[in-house]
Amino acid sequence: MRKHWPLILIAALTLTTAAMTATADMKAEPAEEGKLVAEASGAKAMAGEGLDMDKAKATFESFCSKCHALSRPLGKKKDRGAWTATVNRMSGYHKRFGSEIPEDDRKMIIEYLVNVAGK
Repeated sequence: MRKHWPLILIAALTLTTAAMTATADMKAEPAEEGKLVAEASGAKAMAGEGLDMDKAKATFESFCSKCHALSRPLGKKKDRGAWTATVNRMSGYHKRFGSEIPEDDRKMIIEYLVNVAGK
C-alpha cells in the first residue's frame, strides 16, 4: 500500500479535476443581437458570424479531452494569435490518434476559446 500511494494520489487528483470540469459552466455571454464579440489585437472583432457555441463547445470537448483535462485550456487567458498557435500545435499531437484535427474543427475550437477564454 505504501508503494502505491503516489498512484492513488494522482488518481484522486485526476478524478477531482474531471469532476470540477464537468460541473464548470463554460458558456459565453452573448453580446447584443446574439452575436459573440471577442477582443483581437486591441480591436473588437466579430467572432465567427453565427458561431454555434454548442457545436463549438462539443468540438472543443471532443478533441481536447483526449489529451488533457478541459480545465487546463479553460484556465488560461490568451488572445486569438496565442490560441491559434496552441490549437495548431495540439493538432499535431493528435496524429497519435490517427490524424491531425481537421482545419474546420481547429477554426471552431479557436473561436470557442477566444470567446470563453480570450484576453
